[in-house]
Amino acid sequence: MHGNFALQDDITHAIVDTLKLKLAISPPPASRSTDAYDAYLQGLFYSDKSTEEALRKSLEFFERALEQDPRFSARGRE
Repeated sequence: MHGNFALQDDITHAIVDTLKLKLAISPPPASRSTDAYDAYLQGLFYSDKSTEEALRKSLEFFERALEQDPRFSARGRE
């Protein structure tokens, strides 16, 4: 039984390592678009989960934030 849990743990870590995102924990300065900021926050929420589905969902929210405010990605580099 312990072997099954170890295998599941190894698979989970492999998925997370494969899809790992390098994100800043602190939010960027306020965006003019509250919708973009909301999408960013939802992306952060899902990026903290350890399932492939949640990580894919976080990417969708981050992409949505960029679509709503393209300057959103540059905020951390200013």
